[in-house]
Amino acid sequence: MTSWITGATPTLALQFFFSTQAFKNMIYNDPNWDFKTFQLERDGRLASEKLGPVLDAIDPNLKAFSARGGKLILYHGWNDAALPPVNTINYFNSVLARMGQRQAGSLRLFMAPGVQHCAGGPGPDTFGQMVTSAQSDPQHDLTLALERWVEQGIAPIRSSPRNAREEHSDRARFAPYPQVAGCKGTGSTDDAANFKCVSEQPIRKRRSNSTTGGLVQPRFYNFSPVSFISPVQ
Repeated sequence: MTSWITGATPTLALQFFFSTQAFKNMIYNDPNWDFKTFQLERDGRLASEKLGPVLDAIDPNLKAFSARGGKLILYHGWNDAALPPVNTINYFNSVLARMGQRQAGSLRLFMAPGVQHCAGGPGPDTFGQMVTSAQSDPQHDLTLALERWVEQGIAPIRSSPRNAREEHSDRARFAPYPQVAGCKGTGSTDDAANFKCVSEQPIRKRRSNSTTGGLVQPRFYNFSPVSFISPVQ
């Protein structure tokens, strides 16, 4: 893609930027590392060895956390170029498979259409995940929704994000996975009030075609700063 402002030089693809910088600065500690030397088995294993203990967040056993009264809200943008959105769905499903459907009482996942890595993108991307929402209430702010869930026992059943680039925008609704926001069929699609949470077939766990049989990305890409964990005593 070129730009009248920045010139004709194509910009780097986000996936290329994220992956090369991770290997240069976090795995090999070598700013001159050449991505053309990458070998999946060797470098993927090294990445897991060096970063896995710090960044992996894939253990589905949340029994101790749940027993203390902990509540967990996950979200992931469908337009994320750094972390595969399906991996967060995989983790959500693995927790339920490990701990049973009773864990659904302390776990929620919201998939955010159009949202990039943490925020940004064409979709409404402001819902208390990084900064305070323009409307500070549990309906528009997942942090406040988590607080209410822990302190009052009211689980979030939907979220109405806003677009940080628009002064007045209440144009979407997030539904807890595996539900999705479906249009009621009447009224403007720019108004969240005209959407409702509807059931959709859950996405099953997907695997790559590599001989390792891993997830769609090496394990160390499964970490994500997109969760809200309630404080527990």
